[in-house]
Amino acid sequence: GSWWSRKGDEIDIVALNDDKKEILFAECKWIEKKVDVDLYNSLKEKTKLVDWNAGKRIEKFALFSKSGFTSKMIELAKKEKVKLFDLEDIERLLVYTEKS
Repeated sequence: GSWWSRKGDEIDIVALNDDKKEILFAECKWIEKKVDVDLYNSLKEKTKLVDWNAGKRIEKFALFSKSGFTSKMIELAKKEKVKLFDLEDIERLLVYTEKS
């Protein structure tokens, strides 16, 4: 689900795996502009506010974008193992799920 701080900070998706102490942080942008590294950097900053297993957790990141990603974000995602999903990826996943 989503996560909010008392100050109004929000993370679109936070998912927990208690057994493995893994946490997934994700942001979704449904705009007519490619997502750049500023969204990812902002997400990383907001994760510091989440107390769950702080200092002992494995953090994973994903970004969802209607319009895709800049080349800088794609390169950074490869380096930092951030999962990127654009509209075509989401449509492909939905079609696969419907056939299963």
